[in-house]
Amino acid sequence: MGELAVIPAKGEALLPRLQPKSYADVALDLGTLDDAQWQPTRPGKVQTIDFPVVLTAEIDGTTYLTIDGHRRGIGNAKLQLVDTNGKIIGETVSASDGYYIMPNVRPGRYRLRIARQRSPSMPRPIS
Repeated sequence: MGELAVIPAKGEALLPRLQPKSYADVALDLGTLDDAQWQPTRPGKVQTIDFPVVLTAEIDGTTYLTIDGHRRGIGNAKLQLVDTNGKIIGETVSASDGYYIMPNVRPGRYRLRIARQRSPSMPRPIS
């Protein structure tokens, strides 16, 4: 097997002397992308490998419960990001103060919900 040749200015990596029908593990170092929100969409199986990327975002906030005018964060709440077809796209759990973050969200229309399973820290079901 040959050595890896990297050409940073062109954003290329070459695998010289790679034998036909042989396999090579290739990974994309996300730290080398121009924008930290870019993510690979799929691996390729071609001689020239392109890693298409898509811009992503993150959603953050605080889950809280208001009782008698007093608000407190809901810790350990399982949150789900759901697309317009009802498919769960991502899940996260809130911190003890109710803060949550949902990373790597692709552009689209979503709904954020608390999972049906009740968290032990919730005093009653949330509808």
